[in-house]
Formats: sequence, structure tokens, C-alpha cells
Amino acid sequence: MTDKQTIRPGLAYLLLKTSLKLFEKPWPRLSDEEKKTCRQEAEAEYRLHQLILRSDEATAILIAPTIPVEALKLIRQRFPDQESFVAEMQIHGLTEETLRMAITDELRVEGALDLIGQQGGQATVAEAEAYYHENPDRFRTPETRSAHQILITINDDFPDNTREKARQRIELVRQELTEAPERFPELVQRYSECPSALRGGVVGDLTAGQSFPVLDQTLFALKEGEISDIIESHLGFHIILCQTITPATTLSFEVAAPRIQTMLTRKRQQQAQKEWLEQLDKDGH
Repeated sequence: MTDKQTIRPGLAYLLLKTSLKLFEKPWPRLSDEEKKTCRQEAEAEYRLHQLILRSDEATAILIAPTIPVEALKLIRQRFPDQESFVAEMQIHGLTEETLRMAITDELRVEGALDLIGQQGGQATVAEAEAYYHENPDRFRTPETRSAHQILITINDDFPDNTREKARQRIELVRQELTEAPERFPELVQRYSECPSALRGGVVGDLTAGQSFPVLDQTLFALKEGEISDIIESHLGFHIILCQTITPATTLSFEVAAPRIQTMLTRKRQQQAQKEWLEQLDKDGH
């Protein structure tokens, strides 16, 4: 029973499974909108399952009895105790036997799809190489720079943070860095008003275009280990340290090939499955 309406065990199982998958909570705890979402997904999946289960391929799939029993155990583990598990099954009008049957049908569906997918064949090295050369940007890692900063904000609501006072303070910091650049972490702790001060001023590893334009332009003009002059943004005054530079790299074909072949093979499998399902639907299975 779901909302006092008897439904078929296969659909009832998919409702139970979908509520746990999408919202990680049992059916009674779902809102009306969440129940609607679960129904739509479960009903669509159920129609697909019924189409596949009527096929010769699914009929030929044999499922060892121990497999649905183990799958049932995994579902049971999603509940705090046996009592709540049984209560949830009763809500859906399921027994352990009908639940095992529904799981078995699902496994047959998966087996049939796997069988059809294998007919798509494996992608060749030549196909992988063609894909690699046709999509070079997918295998490039851009240059990154490890940025640290000291920020003194401009805020006219605070006397010490008017533009004039903030500029004076950041100039004193820059002077100290000129004399002792190794003191950057110490001065971050002492002066910076950016949340990154809690991390030693670490902003992170940035690629070009990830920061404000004025900061981005400055960061990518620095040498490794170099400290910038004073920069002004809408936040206030900054001093940036380019800690390290990691050059751009291109993944070699030899390294990328296995991943490309796996991806192309999966696409071929999905296409084979799509065409098979379309034919099943056309034939009226």
C-alpha cells in the first residue's frame, strides 16, 4: 500500500528504492512534492523494466538465488532496525518474498542491458587516438599559481578603514615586506583582514580568470616567489605573493588512451542499448 493504493510489487519496490536514493528517507517522511517526484521516476523506470522483461534477452538471464538475498540485506541496512524495515514494506504492500522477486526482475533487466551493451563492441586504439587529436583542450591542464594575500579593507564606517587610512597601513606593510619578504606569513597574521588570514593568507591554486581582473592580471605577471606592489580593488588594498607556479601540461596520448577507450566504449554500449530499446518499443514488446 502506498497512500492507501495497492500497486504492483515491481513498482512498489522502485518507489521504496527511489525514495531512499533521491531523498535518503523512507516514504512516510517524504513531503507531497517529494512523493510526486519519486512516483514520476519510479513509474518511468517501471515502464522501462516491463519493456525489457518481455524481451528474449531478459528471459534468458539467470539470476543465482543468493544474489537478490544479498541485495535485500543491503536494503534492510538502510533502516535503523528490522521493525522499521518491515513497517516500510507494509506501507508499500511488499513482503520479503515479493521484494526478492522485484529485485530479481531488476537484476534481469540489468543483465539484459549489459548483454546488449557488450554487442556495441570495444573502442579501438585508432578511435581513441582520433578522439585525442580532435579534442586537445580536454587533455590540457592550465597553468596554476598558488596565491597568498594580505588585504586591508576600505570601509568608511570605521575610522581606521577609510581609504586614506587603509592606504597608509598597506604602505607600511609593503615597506616591511621590502625589507624582509620572508615575513609575509607573519604579516598576514598581523594585518590581513581577509578570511584567508586564518589559513596564512592562502587564497589557493588559481588558473587565469578565476580572480578579480586586477588581481588576476597582477598574479599572472609575477615570478615564482615574487611579491606584488599594492593593488586596489573594490574590496580594498591587496598585496599578493605568488608562492609557486605549476606550468601548463598536456596529458600524453599514452596516458590518456585507456580513459578515452573506456569512455568511447561506454558510449557505444549506450548507443547499442538505446537502439535496442527503441526497437523493442517499436515491436510492441
